[in-house]
Amino acid sequence: MSTKSSTTALVSAALAALAVFCGCGDVTPPEVDITSPADSVVVSGVVSIEASAYDSAGVVNVQFYADGSLVGEDALADYSADWNTDELADESWHFLNCVAWDLAGNSGYSDTVHVQVRRGGQHDVLHGAFILAGGHRRQAWFLADEGDSLSGEVRVANSRNLPLFLCVDAANFQLYTQGGQFQALHRAENVPELTMAVRIPGSDTFYLVFSNTGPDSLGVWARFTLE
Repeated sequence: MSTKSSTTALVSAALAALAVFCGCGDVTPPEVDITSPADSVVVSGVVSIEASAYDSAGVVNVQFYADGSLVGEDALADYSADWNTDELADESWHFLNCVAWDLAGNSGYSDTVHVQVRRGGQHDVLHGAFILAGGHRRQAWFLADEGDSLSGEVRVANSRNLPLFLCVDAANFQLYTQGGQFQALHRAENVPELTMAVRIPGSDTFYLVFSNTGPDSLGVWARFTLE
């Protein structure tokens, strides 16, 4: 079991006890929002459901649901869970939501996001707006086959610049996170917006990385499609 999974299991097991011990006066539920995928987008394969959550006393767990069924949970920010759509009907619609829990046992519910599963043709791998806090990065991963085409665009709000954007395969993403030398399929630095189109060189997991090395938060909108 991974460290993140072990932490999630321990936090879930301790939640009831913490609620009894810490829940004397706290009746305010956490705030939670699904940040990816965006509402009404097309998805396929393994979808990473991502969420942001906040509570003044601390968020201890976020649970992720697809069509009302639990598909995963996460106790560590950035909160995410994988949802496998391979067995779902082509062009079928599904709804996603998540629930955040705090130390007092209060639960907060996200809005519902609707997505369509589509097997062939063009589909979104990332679509929507998000806040990128200062000193943080955000990444989205997707599966692609050799010869696929990835295209996308990014815009930063208020004429600000995005310090670093990368599109990298799994091996180079690991090198990047470890501070090593890496090669990117696409790289851009200090840009207010960008457009890109690349041919996937081989079947692999790929990552889109948005890195904000500055002190202030950035509003970012992005859409990337794979075909």
